[in-house]
Amino acid sequence: SASSPHEHVDDLSMSEQDQLEGWIDRALHDAAPETMRVAARLETATRRLQHIAATLAQAPTEDSLKPIVAAINDAHKNLGAAERDAASLDDQLAGTRRQIADVDRRIVRLTARLTEESKANERAATVKRSQAALKQYLVAVTELKLRQLGSELTERFGAICRKDALVRRIRIHPESFEIALFDNDGHILPKEALSAGEKQMLAVAILWALSRTSGRPLPVIIDTPLARLDADHRRLLVEGYLPEASHQVVLLSTDTEVDKQTLFALEPALSHSYHLRYDDAAQATTVTTGYFWSRHDDSPTSTGQVFHGSR
Repeated sequence: SASSPHEHVDDLSMSEQDQLEGWIDRALHDAAPETMRVAARLETATRRLQHIAATLAQAPTEDSLKPIVAAINDAHKNLGAAERDAASLDDQLAGTRRQIADVDRRIVRLTARLTEESKANERAATVKRSQAALKQYLVAVTELKLRQLGSELTERFGAICRKDALVRRIRIHPESFEIALFDNDGHILPKEALSAGEKQMLAVAILWALSRTSGRPLPVIIDTPLARLDADHRRLLVEGYLPEASHQVVLLSTDTEVDKQTLFALEPALSHSYHLRYDDAAQATTVTTGYFWSRHDDSPTSTGQVFHGSR
């Protein structure tokens, strides 16, 4: 009604009416601030709407955007291709890095091999230098020994050969080891100028000179050295060589080769003598002490004998 701010509501109890009036009073009391807040929000939203509308009004048209969109799409396509290329290049780079790592490992191995080969080459060069030095030393020692042997051979040959005055010097070639005889005028004396006996004496002199040059006390075994020699060479061999050939000499002879006179000449240098007698029936050889004969026995008893000489 006009007389009351609250209209009468029928069918409500007094408590319900009081509650309803309380709600109305609170709504009227709270509505004004809320209304102001809503109005402020509405004004803000209106200004944003106006700004968006102005911005949209300034946006380019669809026709003008088509080239840009096409360019953007192309750029996306190019970007995709570039990304694929980049991925491929990354794979290639990884493969290249693996190859580089393999090459580095090979370089390390090759460097180690080169170092070893360099050391081996150095060792080989050292060996070559050592071989060259040893070869030079061998040549020098060989030449020295051959000079000594030649000098000794000259002296030994002169002691047992009757042509010692004719042969002034004997030289041995350092490479071929060929023996050259020189006369008093320095001319080469052909070996054909020597008789068979003199050649045998030269061979004996070579063995004698080798034994003396070696400096080693070696036993000497001589088998029938006098059979093909004349009287002069026999005498020279018996007197000059056999007593001096070595500290121990074994001489194999026959009774016709070493006769009584030769035996008596050798006797001062003899240590033992043995007689070898062959028995045809038994087909065996027996050994007894002594030679074919003694000083008081003038007849030989067999044809085989061994002299063991020791000085």
